[in-house]
Amino acid sequence: MNRFSIPSLTHAGAEASFVRHQFARLLRWVYMVGHGFVADQCLLRASALAYTTVLSLVPLLAVAFSISKGFGIQNSQFIREMLMQATAGNPDVVEAIIGYINNTNVGTLGVAGVALLFMTVISLLGNIEASFNSIFGVKAQRNLWRKFSDYLAVTMVCPLLILVAISSTASLQNNEIVQRILGVSVLSALYLAALKLLPYVTTWLALLFIYVFIPNTRVRLTSALGGAILAGSLWQIVQAGYIRYQAVSTNYNAIYGSFAQVPLFLIWMFISWTIVLLGAEICFALQRSDTYYSEARMNEYSFDDRQKLGALILALLTRAFIDARPTPSNEAIASRLGAPVKLVNDVLFMLGKANIVVKVDRPGGEAYALASPPTTVHVLDVMRALARYRETTGREMFDAHAEALAPIFDGLRTAAAESPSNLTLEAFATACADLPFCAPDTGPAQHTDEK
Repeated sequence: MNRFSIPSLTHAGAEASFVRHQFARLLRWVYMVGHGFVADQCLLRASALAYTTVLSLVPLLAVAFSISKGFGIQNSQFIREMLMQATAGNPDVVEAIIGYINNTNVGTLGVAGVALLFMTVISLLGNIEASFNSIFGVKAQRNLWRKFSDYLAVTMVCPLLILVAISSTASLQNNEIVQRILGVSVLSALYLAALKLLPYVTTWLALLFIYVFIPNTRVRLTSALGGAILAGSLWQIVQAGYIRYQAVSTNYNAIYGSFAQVPLFLIWMFISWTIVLLGAEICFALQRSDTYYSEARMNEYSFDDRQKLGALILALLTRAFIDARPTPSNEAIASRLGAPVKLVNDVLFMLGKANIVVKVDRPGGEAYALASPPTTVHVLDVMRALARYRETTGREMFDAHAEALAPIFDGLRTAAAESPSNLTLEAFATACADLPFCAPDTGPAQHTDEK
């Protein structure tokens, strides 16, 4: 069994029972999450994000609380408890963070200082977005203006929402009706149960927001919710174990002395980001379960396969253009062709660089449309566009020797360009019109449990 083969347990024949089908479906999902976690180098990304977060945490919080600082929100018990959650119950780190926030006055930093502060925040959130985009197979990040507007909107608005939550909680606690309700034993028990569940719920909501907002693509709410609940619950469980370990362990104090909190905090940041990225893989697996087989075998696609996929994608876009239909989203294209959505995104990104397609805004998710009339673009143009963006690093010596063959290959390219088989996209799409994937009403590809 090679690296990309799918275990036989993930397949169930048509005659298998309902339980067998569901078990195979669960194993396929687990395999897809595990395969993606390794293929996307999530452990390496988690270590990089942990280091970046430690360096950028204070500037991030300073910007976040710059408006609401006048209300003293950073000194509230709610914020302290939230930071205690984030730092795995480390009071020394919490006090240091709050002290830095109190001592940071954005108004006295000057233009250069404020610019550096904001760029640090944008850089941190940009690195987080890059990791999420890699997991979801998105090639293009937000542009600089969108990063500035979107990221700062979040960092500014969230503390104000926290302030509203704190005020609402205080009002409810002092409300006479609420106090009378809590006097009833049954309702009081429910209230205590809700308090125990509250850390889980807040973690789920925070991760749900991250999984929906951070990737530069549309993430279905149900997929994001599934990833948030599983990752958030795991984070809470691991946090409880880590706090207990931290309380009984004296090794770090013996080695690092007063600096022991630094490696402990770094370790916890690494664990946290590992769980968050695992949750993102869960979201992607839930969202792309219909193309499970192709997603698991993405690295088996050759360069020739990519060129053929590019031609098929452009046939779909051309048929939509000719029939005056909305251009299909990248996910819809992947489902119709049974191809990995990450590979579809990659091919469309390269075609966009060659100005053959252009990215368009549509509610159904990331999508591209033809940048030129289909009568002016040939299939050979597509092949050349995809060949242009192959990896060339370290090939300088080989390319120098291969230059002697240029006249021969130039002659072959000229012959190919003049060949009757070098159809325009319009003619190519017309030739593909009778194929199932070009049908206007074709829905997402249905995958069975049979191999």
